[in-house]
Amino acid sequence: MICHHILTIYAMGTEGKNVSAEMKSVAEIRKIVEEKMISEITEFEIIDGILISYNGWKETVVVPNGVTEIGRSAFKDNKTMKSILIPDTVNNISSQAFAGCDCLEEIDIPGSVRVIEGYAFMRCGNLKSVTLHEGLREIGLWAFGNCNQLKEISIPDSVKQIGQYALGFTKASYEERYIQGMYHSFNNGFHIHHNENAAAIKYIAFHKLSLRLVRS
Repeated sequence: MICHHILTIYAMGTEGKNVSAEMKSVAEIRKIVEEKMISEITEFEIIDGILISYNGWKETVVVPNGVTEIGRSAFKDNKTMKSILIPDTVNNISSQAFAGCDCLEEIDIPGSVRVIEGYAFMRCGNLKSVTLHEGLREIGLWAFGNCNQLKEISIPDSVKQIGQYALGFTKASYEERYIQGMYHSFNNGFHIHHNENAAAIKYIAFHKLSLRLVRS
């Protein structure tokens, strides 16, 4: 048997008298709370621990605990998110997961993440701060390509592989590609910090960017 009680609150009036206000029944309040919770939950489409898509519009997004992977294109082209909190249950950030998130300014990727796949943060034009932690093993090709506001990044010792053009590069525009014959360019002033990390040294050497190497 469900009891539908009426809630009453009391407030002191200006003359010290109790003023009662009849509130909604418990069932009605429960319905409101449940609808709010459902609204928040349905911001995320999650299947078997994989965050498939985000349907919200918040400036600060908090990924639910228990998510193990940010799926392919899950946040792609989001136009409101400025920052995101990723729980330490996540171990993979898939291809294009945050591509084209124009408003994203900062991200702290926990050490639980082992792989940042290719193009994961491609075209995040306002991204200024990226924090990587020990535990990360791989950064895919063009992972942070066309992030023109990003001026530096520190590579953890645990990183074993960095894909081509993953850091500090911009893809050429149509005009540059087909008229000038230029396909990509390195962002002036970009620095890679590391502690004798072999993957970082290899990346720098491959792209002939030795002057951009900064040891921590």
